[in-house]
Amino acid sequence: MNLVPLIVLTAIAVVGAVIGVLMALRGERTGASGASAHDEQEQGLVRLTGEIHTGWEQTLIGLIRELRLPRDANDIAYGALYLESRSEHRMHVRTRSEIGRGFLGVIDITPRRGPTQLTYSIRRLPGDDQLHARVLDFELDLISAVRRIDANANVHLAAEALREFDRPRSAG
Repeated sequence: MNLVPLIVLTAIAVVGAVIGVLMALRGERTGASGASAHDEQEQGLVRLTGEIHTGWEQTLIGLIRELRLPRDANDIAYGALYLESRSEHRMHVRTRSEIGRGFLGVIDITPRRGPTQLTYSIRRLPGDDQLHARVLDFELDLISAVRRIDANANVHLAAEALREFDRPRSAG
């Protein structure tokens, strides 16, 4: 009886099991959600999360209507905020910038069986005090818009965002 094929198959199974265990251990280190460092970089700095008790379409339409931001960068002055639809579940909040390095915030709307999940994060925030003040005002407007869409929405502001609201701001 030739044992070589049996030994090779056993060795392959052992190597596969070891790789599986290593991948599972690596997944535990990135967190329960399985989010890798790349996903966190993609998401940016999460500033606000919320559960809105409407469908994702109503949430999207309500946000666009309630935020009242221009939809085209050509309609605004440099440095002003505008809203850009990226997909049916994602919007970018940007400032018009000549070199494309202005503020970039992301609003993600995640449909679920229960309440719609909303996440707002900052991906890029240049170091300009007047811009920081405008972004903080926008974040307050976003909270108000969510509350107008659903008065019972569960809105959570990140601790760092709360600390920034407590700091004195320059007039913008």
